[in-house]
Amino acid sequence: MTWNLLTETSVDAPPWSVRGPVVAAGVADLAPAVLGTQEGSRAMLDDLVSRLPQRYRWVGEGRGGEGHDEQGAVVYDTSALTLLDLRHRWLSSTPEVPGSMASDADLPRMLTAARFHDREAGSTFTVVCTHLDHLGVRARAEGAAIVAAEASDGPTVVLGDVNDPAEGSEAYRILTTSGLVDALAPRDRRSRRLGTFIGVDPDFEGGGRQIDWVLVTPDIAVSDAWVEAGPPGEAAPSDHRPVVADVVIGPQVASNQR
Repeated sequence: MTWNLLTETSVDAPPWSVRGPVVAAGVADLAPAVLGTQEGSRAMLDDLVSRLPQRYRWVGEGRGGEGHDEQGAVVYDTSALTLLDLRHRWLSSTPEVPGSMASDADLPRMLTAARFHDREAGSTFTVVCTHLDHLGVRARAEGAAIVAAEASDGPTVVLGDVNDPAEGSEAYRILTTSGLVDALAPRDRRSRRLGTFIGVDPDFEGGGRQIDWVLVTPDIAVSDAWVEAGPPGEAAPSDHRPVVADVVIGPQVASNQR
């Protein structure tokens, strides 16, 4: 599951103290094994996890380095998963330098890669959570290439706000031609490809664009995937909808659904 939580500094939305409990209720209802978030501060993420069942924890890094700024965060269920490794890379020409930026990026952008062991399935896999730049066209393309390279070693799920529409952008082309599979690409799921950038106005009627994605390597089977629409007529707790996928990871998986 991936969800851009909307920064706590937004002046166009209620404060996190109002939105946080709604986000937490939505996450608890879906009960994901893994949630990738964007735009969350340390305080927001600590608060979110405090409202979830005790089995959840989060790991991540601030995009400015040393915990500063919004976090590239992965929330996970410790009752199902054991964290084996954690690494952070910045989407720039110097990926190992905290806070570094692509040439036309507006802000530092990064990825967080968390490697897990699924105790029930007996398998290991990596989750890559990212947030590409909202202004830099070149930055999004270069960032997508770095993400694709990070997803090239074993079963991997990529979660993120890519700030580009699915099926109609260079970032999408780069990621899908690298071998990653869009969880919403199969024909029987097309009707679930709702816009994810929707604003927080309960009267918003536009479809928005699906700029938040779940992608997987071909050795992961996707049994279902959808954009979570939320209750109609209620103010959304974020200006993004979450994207959810049910996946199967293990030696029994021969190929992905297409």
